[in-house]
Amino acid sequence: MGDKNEPELKRLRQQGKEIPDRLLPPLLNMGLELYFMAFYDLATTRVDHAAPISWLSIEEYADRLGLNADVRQELHHHVRHLDKIYLDHRAKKAKESRSKGREDKGRHPFQRSAAKPAPRGGRG
Repeated sequence: MGDKNEPELKRLRQQGKEIPDRLLPPLLNMGLELYFMAFYDLATTRVDHAAPISWLSIEEYADRLGLNADVRQELHHHVRHLDKIYLDHRAKKAKESRSKGREDKGRHPFQRSAAKPAPRGGRG
């Protein structure tokens, strides 16, 4: 999140305003950085943005890092948990966006409007 929010953080600090939690990086307990970074790395392996991170991707990641069985099990647990939160959030935002679109326009974005089309080629 850091780079994307840096200009807004700088502006708020200069103005002496309180920084909202949404702009701050998450606080992690010591040792959890591995799982958080793994989630971000593995999120790039999705076949579809609405699909969960695959079991095989997590296993291959663990193999590359040479993780033992206990840490590998924890990796699966934490990545799956973070992924569920991410996918639930993404689905909620998509639903809100679709709902807002219907309220704003009252029609599907590809649906033609009821207005008559403009004449073509200058001939009326």
